[in-house]
Amino acid sequence: MEEILQPRTDGGVLAQGAIIALVFALGFIRVRHDRDWRLLLAGLAVFTLGLFALRATH
Repeated sequence: MEEILQPRTDGGVLAQGAIIALVFALGFIRVRHDRDWRLLLAGLAVFTLGLFALRATH
């Protein structure tokens, strides 16, 4: 479980990315008709991808 929360290997990062992608995909399906919630979820997704990018450059 610790490897998923704070991955030290590439496999852990890939697993974390797959879980995050699944969560956001399910979220977008759930809020597809409400523009405000869709915008909020898109912002959270972009923020999360930014955190992944910062971690990759570190």
